[in-house]
Amino acid sequence: MSLKDKVVVVTGGAKGIGLGCTLKFIDEKAKVVCADLDDQALAELVKSNPTAELLTQKIDVSSEAQVRKLAEMVFKPTELLLKHLKSYGIRHST
Repeated sequence: MSLKDKVVVVTGGAKGIGLGCTLKFIDEKAKVVCADLDDQALAELVKSNPTAELLTQKIDVSSEAQVRKLAEMVFKPTELLLKHLKSYGIRHST
């Protein structure tokens, strides 16, 4: 299946496994939305991929309000979500 021109959302996509996924989707010519907490890593991703169709957004996926805002920003209400990859971890304090 070709990902060319498909919208892909990667949470935790600026570092680690998420970054690997983001870069693979960029290579596949997808339209990538990369959400992460790390502003510096997001900026480096944009800088190192100047020709990619890439939108970055600082987001805390443990915040429902921030996730809703991201979804509203990316997808029109009538569109189907084509791909959504969750590659984040949430650490809870004990």
